[in-house]
Amino acid sequence: MVKYKQRCIICKQKWAIASFRQQPICQDCEKKLLDKPIENPEMKKLFNINPKFYQENYFLKSVR
Repeated sequence: MVKYKQRCIICKQKWAIASFRQQPICQDCEKKLLDKPIENPEMKKLFNINPKFYQENYFLKSVR
């Protein structure tokens, strides 16, 4: 898969890595989106994952 750098679509200041079907969102903007509280106790256990994995894996970002 081809990956390239493009400006973030939310803040338009920082660079983000994008691919063919992925919208470029920088780590700071994405972190703001992911910091919303999860209310379901079962889902809290499921998403209790190291933040480093979210940065590296697009699948985890899309599931959240």
